[in-house]
Amino acid sequence: MKDRASQPLTASSLDPVPKSGMALLTSLVLMTVLSFLLLHWYQNEIQFRLQAESSLKYQSIHQELEGALGQSILLLQGYTKTQLRESPIVLPHSKFRPFFSEWSAQSKPAENTPFLPLELTYESPSGAIIFEALLRFEFYSLADIPWLNLSPENADPLPNNLIFANEQDRLQALAAPRFSLLPALSAKPFDQIFYGDVRMVWEEEKLTAFQGNDEWILTDISGDQLSIQIKGNASIAGDLTASVSKKVYFQIIGNLVLELPTKTAEFSQTSPNLFVRVSEKMVLQAQHSGNSAVQINGYFWIEKDCFTLQSSFSAIYWKGSLACQMKASLQWSVPLHLLHSPYPRPHPASFDRTTLQLSGVRPLSL
Repeated sequence: MKDRASQPLTASSLDPVPKSGMALLTSLVLMTVLSFLLLHWYQNEIQFRLQAESSLKYQSIHQELEGALGQSILLLQGYTKTQLRESPIVLPHSKFRPFFSEWSAQSKPAENTPFLPLELTYESPSGAIIFEALLRFEFYSLADIPWLNLSPENADPLPNNLIFANEQDRLQALAAPRFSLLPALSAKPFDQIFYGDVRMVWEEEKLTAFQGNDEWILTDISGDQLSIQIKGNASIAGDLTASVSKKVYFQIIGNLVLELPTKTAEFSQTSPNLFVRVSEKMVLQAQHSGNSAVQINGYFWIEKDCFTLQSSFSAIYWKGSLACQMKASLQWSVPLHLLHSPYPRPHPASFDRTTLQLSGVRPLSL
């Protein structure tokens, strides 16, 4: 008997692989491929969703950044340029409106540059996100702009009955800076200081003050300018278009009443030489009853409000400039004609203002 191992191998002598084993192997390969594809798709889907959520969150933070930046600038308006340059100003969460409660800000002093860096921080659950805004100091004078809306948020439009003699003045008024800083206190002493209510009478070259039984002729003070501070309410009666040989500056810490004579409906030919800064309200009234036009020559700044009318006028002609807080509810029943008359420098120091203008924003950490 021949040894079986020595017999040649033939196809009939090999054990066939069962068909069920081949199908199982194929299934395992397919399952592996499908599992890999599903895992890859699942990973891509998770990554896409995370990226989408991250992108939405990032967009939401950027939208909040605009509001928080606006809030920061409004809060910085309560400081002078000198204060911002000398020391950092911290604006904590509590200073912001409730819907910006996760934000805080801090300015960085920059004494030798025209810029002010401002760091804004968003406190998220995963950590702080920091942005840096660069603000620019811009200088201007209230006397250089024919009309300036000094509303706290500068959101109200110019009144419909405000009529500019020159269209360029309207464009200049609309483009005026909006975020004014707190003005610095003037260190220059006043020529005359009054305590309590005062009545002023303006007659051509003569300006007289009355307080109780006392009387002062103020234009007798030597020099080419006269500065008067009144710590109380004041009234000025007379023709404010009259020409005087010196610049007259009033700072009135209180209310002001202007008693004006009626005039023809046209602008005065004389150039304004009067500067008036009023801390509260101003009222216009006619010296005599009637419904005629009145004229004002001067540069006026009304800090906390604007002016109201106590008499009937057909029109108001204002030569110079006017800065006040125009509110949506404040409308005059008469046309207000405004002709800007540039004043040769120097203006009174308190009429010079500094604004903050946004130059750009960049993320410091994300």
